[in-house]
Amino acid sequence: MSWDNTKDRTSHEPFCIAHVRIRPQVPQHLISGLPWICSLGIYDACANTLNHQAHICWPYRVEVELYYERLTFDIVHHGGCDEGGVFVDIDIICQGDTPTVQALPVNFDTILQSCLMDRITAWQHALSKTPAVAGPLAFVASEYFDHVDHMGHAIAVHPKDGSAPYTATLAGVDVWGRAVVTLSDATERTLAPEQASLCVAL
Repeated sequence: MSWDNTKDRTSHEPFCIAHVRIRPQVPQHLISGLPWICSLGIYDACANTLNHQAHICWPYRVEVELYYERLTFDIVHHGGCDEGGVFVDIDIICQGDTPTVQALPVNFDTILQSCLMDRITAWQHALSKTPAVAGPLAFVASEYFDHVDHMGHAIAVHPKDGSAPYTATLAGVDVWGRAVVTLSDATERTLAPEQASLCVAL
């Protein structure tokens, strides 16, 4: 497996804790929702195994507090094509200080992979039955919304085009995974991950 919880790790050394390769069985225009689905799988693994409250930081980073320290799980993905057709490789990158990482169950990577595949399989099955949906998160939008941190609270928006950061309220997430923020004048903006990052407003 991709990790060893006895290995000495430091907080500045992220590592791959799980890897899956899937052959997408959904319409091509809906594959973009895959990282958000994976974030729910990570959430499941943390909530069910660690008995601690996890949360999702938009768009799809998962954080969990374990023994008063924070573990983060990021999703790195890329697609390709081989003799078997189109595939997507997904790596789950974990980061935390050494004692916190070593507190994970020895089989956590296996549990995580299983939760990821359960979520992906259920998502693909739902879309195969009803392919004409409004977006890739149509079947999980409500659940995803419930797990997103700082929903309904002030957040700082950092545009990736170099323009000045601004404060807004995180109002929702649409079925394409885009954040919906409300400005001080009550107007709304919809932001894709490539347009901006969000963090706690100071």
